[in-house]
Amino acid sequence: MQKLPRLDDRTSKVQKAYTVIKNSIINMDIKPGEALPEEKLVEQLGISRTPIRAALNKLAYEELVVIYPGKGTYVAEVSYKSMVNTLQIREVLENLSVKLAAQSTNPQQYLKELAETIDCQKRSVEKKHGVLEFLEYDNKFHAIICEMADNIILKKEIENLKNKFNRFVILSKSLNTRAGKVIEEHRMILQALKTKDPVSSVAAMTMHIRNVKLGIEDGIKNIFNDNKLD
Repeated sequence: MQKLPRLDDRTSKVQKAYTVIKNSIINMDIKPGEALPEEKLVEQLGISRTPIRAALNKLAYEELVVIYPGKGTYVAEVSYKSMVNTLQIREVLENLSVKLAAQSTNPQQYLKELAETIDCQKRSVEKKHGVLEFLEYDNKFHAIICEMADNIILKKEIENLKNKFNRFVILSKSLNTRAGKVIEEHRMILQALKTKDPVSSVAAMTMHIRNVKLGIEDGIKNIFNDNKLD
């Protein structure tokens, strides 16, 4: 298992452990199927078993790890089918989010934040800051739309899906060729939201999510054994 940073006492140990382990899973630093032995986590993070167990339970609830009683904890496997299922649900939720956002009664601040986030994505690509920074801004873009939709539950559900989904993005290396296209698709979503038209906003989001799916499929079609692309 890749070495993880030691934690200090200035923040919640449970939350800190959760964040460090989660980011390592999403970033593929800890591989799908890899064991997460408690004793190793205790040694590397420098905290006791109690907060580590709480963090692992939280990750299990989000389906990023699987806990087998008496056998240990493992990073959840990824498969083509799980990618398809995740995208199916994400498309539905993202479309609902953007539809509600288009009907916002106070959109100006959100529209400004969306534009700024797109600019940050563009600079990230130009300066070659890497996939992880780009994905942070991607997460922020979709989170702002949820805030514009004024639905906290929807925001949490989409964030959970994004955590799982970003593993596929990194695994497929699709952003190597699609980062610029993602930015343009985000601009189209922003322009649609400016018109306050739910129909055009949903159409722009649908096109974006489906293009993302195609990009990932192209990158992983030779990785999984269950990659039925028809």
